[in-house]
Amino acid sequence: MILMAYVPLFAQYSISGPTEVCPNTTVRYTITGCAGGGSFSMVVAPSTYTIVAQTLTYIDVQFPDYSGANSYVLEASLASCGAVFITKNIKVKSIGPSISTNESLACEFMGTKTFEHSFSPYASSWSASTNTGWGI
Repeated sequence: MILMAYVPLFAQYSISGPTEVCPNTTVRYTITGCAGGGSFSMVVAPSTYTIVAQTLTYIDVQFPDYSGANSYVLEASLASCGAVFITKNIKVKSIGPSISTNESLACEFMGTKTFEHSFSPYASSWSASTNTGWGI
């Protein structure tokens, strides 16, 4: 008599949600693969953040509004699935670039944008720069 059993070798637990977020936004992170859920904690937090809502299966985090990117590590402890710890690295993007007269683009902006500006006919040069390191 041959007895066969199928046992999964590796459970697939994860935290779903974006790895890059815009400042001053609220983002939901959800535990997947563990029906009982768990508890969340921010283990690396260089700046303030706000927990807007939290259950055993998700957490809503509002990231701060500031210029410059910072990284966070969100950790979930899955006691109901065998004391497993999982993490998710999260980066808060810089605010969008300012163009000439402090015109700002949304952090989510993708693509190209053309700006028109009148220059003096006597100008010998002009320059453009961004405060985020984005190319011009």
